[in-house]
Amino acid sequence: MKYTTTQTLLLIFSSVILLQCTKQPLPINENELITRVQLTFTDTLGESSSFLYCINDGIFGNKKDTISLMKNKTYSLEISFYNVQSASVVDSINNEILEEAEEHQIFIQSITIDSFKYMDEDNNAYPIGLKTLIKTNNILSLEYFRIILIHQPNKKGLAVAQNQVKNAGGATDVDISFLIKLH
Repeated sequence: MKYTTTQTLLLIFSSVILLQCTKQPLPINENELITRVQLTFTDTLGESSSFLYCINDGIFGNKKDTISLMKNKTYSLEISFYNVQSASVVDSINNEILEEAEEHQIFIQSITIDSFKYMDEDNNAYPIGLKTLIKTNNILSLEYFRIILIHQPNKKGLAVAQNQVKNAGGATDVDISFLIKLH
């Protein structure tokens, strides 16, 4: 059988189209791009203080505040995550975390915390961590306050619901450490 140039080109073109139409895997939900983390501590009298940690932030660039809190005091803590590309492009990641609450958990690690309680939960009654309640202790030296946001953690893991990150697994979206000073 003889093929003409037109038939050969048609055969090649059809093969390319056929290969492009094969099923592609669904995209995996990638980790969020986060350039800013804001911590807002509110004491029992309603006084609030906010602290920022920024990496390649479209407004602040690289910035890392030192947290300053009172010793032996109870605070509600709200954590906000942002993707800030410029002053006009500020995306809150908190809505995405709440929409996919079963797939996210925040862990807070610091020797300056005397007690810790999650104040929010997903639909399965497992913690999220955007809102917590902490009580500081009386450590007066400069220490670290670590925030870890895990994507797809094993929320059923041993002590994961009690803020123990070591059994959480999953992928790390954020792992940052602020300096903290209690006074």
